[in-house]
Amino acid sequence: MKKLVLLLVFSAIALRAAATTVAPPSKVWDFSAPSTTGAGGADWLFTITQTSDGGYLAGGFAAIMGTSSLKTKASVLKLDPHRTVQWERLIGISGDPDSEGDIRAVLEAAPNLYIAAGDQHATGANSDGMIVTLDAAGTVLNKFVFTASQLELPPNVNPVFYAIRSVPGGGYIVAGAAQEATPQHPWVSGFLLRLDAGFVPVAAFGSNGVVYVEPASSPHKASGSDVRRVRLTHDSNGNVGFLAVGSVPKNLANPDLTDMLIETFDGGGVPQSRKTYSVADLVATGPFNDSDPQAALCGNAPKTGSAMAFDAAEMPNGDLVVLAHTNIRAVWAPQGCPVNSPVTQSYLDVIPVLVRMTPSLTLLWAKSVGRFSGIDFDTPMAMVGDGFVIAGNDATNANNNVPARVIKTNFSGDVTWQGDYIIPGNKNNCVFGLASTFDDGVVFAGNNDAGGQDYFATKIGSLRDLWSSDNTTTDPGPEPDNATPAMWASDDIWVHTSQDQWPYTPQHENPEYRDPSLQLPNFVYVRVRNRGTLPASGLVTVHWAKASTGLAWPINWQQPTARCCSTSVICGDALQPVAVVGIPPGGEQIVELPWFPPNPADFSAVSCGLEASHFCLLARIETSPGVSPFGMTYPEGTDVYTNAALNNNIVWKNVTVVDNLPGGQLAGGFVRNISDRDEVIELSFTAPRTPAGSLFDVATVDVKLGAELLALWRRGGAKGSGIRQIDDVTIRITAAGATLQNIAMRPQQAVPYAVRITPKPKTLQRAVMSLDVTQSTTRPATNPPRRQPSKPAGGMRFTLKPPAKRAQ
Repeated sequence: MKKLVLLLVFSAIALRAAATTVAPPSKVWDFSAPSTTGAGGADWLFTITQTSDGGYLAGGFAAIMGTSSLKTKASVLKLDPHRTVQWERLIGISGDPDSEGDIRAVLEAAPNLYIAAGDQHATGANSDGMIVTLDAAGTVLNKFVFTASQLELPPNVNPVFYAIRSVPGGGYIVAGAAQEATPQHPWVSGFLLRLDAGFVPVAAFGSNGVVYVEPASSPHKASGSDVRRVRLTHDSNGNVGFLAVGSVPKNLANPDLTDMLIETFDGGGVPQSRKTYSVADLVATGPFNDSDPQAALCGNAPKTGSAMAFDAAEMPNGDLVVLAHTNIRAVWAPQGCPVNSPVTQSYLDVIPVLVRMTPSLTLLWAKSVGRFSGIDFDTPMAMVGDGFVIAGNDATNANNNVPARVIKTNFSGDVTWQGDYIIPGNKNNCVFGLASTFDDGVVFAGNNDAGGQDYFATKIGSLRDLWSSDNTTTDPGPEPDNATPAMWASDDIWVHTSQDQWPYTPQHENPEYRDPSLQLPNFVYVRVRNRGTLPASGLVTVHWAKASTGLAWPINWQQPTARCCSTSVICGDALQPVAVVGIPPGGEQIVELPWFPPNPADFSAVSCGLEASHFCLLARIETSPGVSPFGMTYPEGTDVYTNAALNNNIVWKNVTVVDNLPGGQLAGGFVRNISDRDEVIELSFTAPRTPAGSLFDVATVDVKLGAELLALWRRGGAKGSGIRQIDDVTIRITAAGATLQNIAMRPQQAVPYAVRITPKPKTLQRAVMSLDVTQSTTRPATNPPRRQPSKPAGGMRFTLKPPAKRAQ
């Protein structure tokens, strides 16, 4: 097994922090797999982040066969939003099968540009710092190598890049450290490297782009400092600076005993404040307590008195919160300690501590947040909406395994929950990388022991999960929703033509136009639920669009891009958003939004359609308003159907309510090609069954094709199933599942149609019944030649109400 370059192997024992207040979130998904291109040896992930497409970018190393033995190559791994591997790239030195390397940090610099940083070394040579750029397909664009000489370090050291971040205004800041080749410690120097957008060192930053982090009494080439993370900071005028955290030896004679190091720099790399703090300093600040009651039971190694800083975050007021380890000590004891059995395993005890300090690095408080006890890890931290999340391992349990341990605190350093997670069938889940996700969840990654040392990643859910249901029967809230057949008929959106009173009646009515001067709006109602374990808040936005089986997001739902019939007719817009605040766990809130629908006369022209009063509604719950992707688990694309299916905080309503009256009623909308290319469209007609039967049992359904749609259908051969043409423009649906096929449409083309639902004579309707019109894109298969419908792009529901009961 390859170990991290540390004398000690990390584990942790710590004092009990404040009692947890809520249950930890459950797992959303697990990922575990060996390298797709390696040789089946050790495959580790050191870092992971979510990308703007909703997927994940991770980095580490994978084993590959060299000339005579397994070698580890730097690895970059891309997962899609559903954690399926899209690609993996192993990066070595061309022509050298025994070259090795690691990726320690990954970054999405732009939607189609990924950056990975770490180190590499040729056969028998010292390591060099390495930065690799890749495109969205995983193709390596460039590799930049930084030698010890370029970093003005001695020739016998190994520089490693631990962190890379984008800098406002362009370029990057890199954190790293250089280690002596022989022996493997101490660290010679920690450093910051400032690069421009082309990855060229910024000469004005320190010395040739490098600033060294060092004890005040020692030159950088003998300091023994170690820099693990770099963060951006901001002064009172908003100017960007840099914060470096790591450790320094208490004395160079014993470099394994360390104090935590924090140093700040301005944007030009000029040092501003620098502090080293010992365990005794943290105890004196309090309320941190240095006692370790587990030590007497689980090991025979005394406390070292060491402290190391691993990560940090800047608070809105400029204060800094640093994550540190204290009392890092090797322990020889059986797994499952304190079981009385022979000594079989080495691990470390570590107390994770959150330390808050002022911008000038004056200590405010230090708090233990739990305990870790595991093997081979580097504790990551992420700031989330209401606090911090840190991750490690726990090897001191009676289950003979090493679960990942995730600890959540508030901004005051008090623990709010702790969860232990393990992939079924795995013995050890060792965590090295962690990141927050768009929906305020957490994803962490490392390696496990599933028949070898495989990559692993796990996503856990948000404690605050606002959502609305696509269908109260089929959709209980998990993402994605793969069970709801008609995504466009949510029960959690409805319209009333007059204002309702609490308790609201969730019964949809078709909107009515009124002269705006009367100030008599319709009202849209949206039910918002919280399936999390903490109170949650957000912003509800509702968009309307002219009824269509195909609607593209966002152009058909907002100004100024929503146009149909003619460029002068507005066919979509947004209502004034409404906030929901503090919805309790398991609770719900119904919001009310006034709406003045547009004038039907604007849609009465022949080019607009055969029905003018029906509209579609889309409700979105934004938990990060104004910041893309707005708290969505999966970033939105142009396909509204997919957006609603993937995200439980997007729901959709395309319903026309028809009264059961003799002679039937006409209602309709548009078929629209939402793609930016020519597509072949298929329409299908289904009727959901109720205990009282289906719509086809009580009514006749006719589809009246507009002139343009009729021409397109005939041009495609007038193909269909379950239909009968009854006049020049009217198609009768003769069976559920009927289709109109082979309708070729131009990009963004919209054509009208109408549906007439006529109650059958002497037939009693005993329940609300519906017709679903579903639009799909069909693609011809080359072998064998048959149609292959894609998943639906959208649809409309036409609902027939039962006849009103007569008064007795």
